[in-house]
Amino acid sequence: MLAQFDIADDSQSESEAESKEPRFNDAQPGQLFLLGDWFMNPTDEIRFFVDDLDILHKQAGYYIWKRQYSEAYDVYRKILDNWDHKSGRRRETLDAMVHCAMRAGLRLQVKEALAALKDDVSSLSDQVNLWTTTVAVAEYDADIVPDSEHLTNIVYLCTLAECGRHWVMFDKVSDRILSKTSNFRIGAKVRAFFLLKHEHDLITTASDSTERLIETLMLKLKKDLQEAYTEQEITTACDNICTDIIKTKDAKETDHSTEPPPHACKSDGIVKSESELAELRQHFVTRFSWLFADNDQLGNALIKQIES
Repeated sequence: MLAQFDIADDSQSESEAESKEPRFNDAQPGQLFLLGDWFMNPTDEIRFFVDDLDILHKQAGYYIWKRQYSEAYDVYRKILDNWDHKSGRRRETLDAMVHCAMRAGLRLQVKEALAALKDDVSSLSDQVNLWTTTVAVAEYDADIVPDSEHLTNIVYLCTLAECGRHWVMFDKVSDRILSKTSNFRIGAKVRAFFLLKHEHDLITTASDSTERLIETLMLKLKKDLQEAYTEQEITTACDNICTDIIKTKDAKETDHSTEPPPHACKSDGIVKSESELAELRQHFVTRFSWLFADNDQLGNALIKQIES
């Protein structure tokens, strides 16, 4: 079944990309930093024309480009502590601090910045960003984010903003909550693969980097599935949770296959309440019931959001 999408495995690993020294190429983001670092030690003349906050943001961006994440975190900390930001700017700064601290291996700072970010949510967009950042932190250190919160946040993302990359996130949820042999494991991989395939087929004007990212994810999923499962197991998973993506002659329509999740079509951007979040979890468990067919306890716990 997976053979219907074959691509050459010539992708570059992240470790290989990270090991390369930055070289000037004005077609690439951030390369203009090589043309000068006047903002690292600005003169009085420069400060007369350029705002101090803008200078600090340039310094943080420069450190990130140089992969000096601890220094970038310190700059963002200075920005947070010394400027009275609008709420949106404050959240952007906190989010940057979380990611810089993770890259720098500053575990305590990751916890502190994430906690502050959780206390500063005022829109659905903020909520979605928080879920994404929390999942990234859980993948960085499972002791910072509980397993149940890790799983639940991915469920919210897959319900309100479904895409292949969000389904791929389930792969890094701890075995303590998702068994390696569970329906959920294979089901999430299979749905992620075919969502990515669908997204790849729709690409018309996307950048090469977007296309390559999708292809790289698909290659990994295809390899993982072929090594761990039989063709029949893959087909069974596909028949149970991918009939809305792949139309086969024996696929059966279900009442909820095309039904939007609760509140998904609202455009007001209001933060989801606890009751609305409960509806989202219920919707996910109902729509993808096969994922929980071998573990009713997990489905019930997800609906009730019981800590594991």
